[in-house]
Amino acid sequence: MSGNDTVGVIHDAPDVVVGLGSTFQGQQALTQRVIDALSDLPVRALVTLGEVFEPAAFSAPSHVRVVRAAPHARLFPRAKLVVAHGGHGTVMKALASGVPLLCIPLGRDQADNAARVAHAGAGLRLSRHARSGQIRHAIGALLSEPQYQRAAAALAAELAELQAADAACWELESLTRQESRRTACTDDDYGKRL
Repeated sequence: MSGNDTVGVIHDAPDVVVGLGSTFQGQQALTQRVIDALSDLPVRALVTLGEVFEPAAFSAPSHVRVVRAAPHARLFPRAKLVVAHGGHGTVMKALASGVPLLCIPLGRDQADNAARVAHAGAGLRLSRHARSGQIRHAIGALLSEPQYQRAAAALAAELAELQAADAACWELESLTRQESRRTACTDDDYGKRL
């Protein structure tokens, strides 16, 4: 993907961002089923592949763009939905942006993350074996039923509060360390003068 492609992707922010992992987890058939599900929906979608597959390996309609990579952190705040495998990084970036998720876990910690997203009402969870019709139905529900966006927005507000509290703690700890260094320096200097 060239630099110009990245600029175009960010400028033309999609409604739906799909990221099913940046490492191989046997997701090629699932990725195609997600693309097929998006084919009949009135959305602009961007499917990111990471370093796993080449975009040419997938058949996609003109309103579904398939690329190797794109900056999720810059796309998520403008998206309406993220379809993901449920990895911690993708889930947290989407929720921090207030964007609902369709989680389709492939392994690792993803099933637990997906269960938490669904339990919080900020998205839905499907099996990695879900058919295109099931995926299409879930995407349609997530885009049309406002309770998912409200729940994701509420989690974004909580995460922002936690981040602000963490930043305040770091600042206080930093000031304490600086004061300790000044005190230690003053004490050492005092001892040398005696």
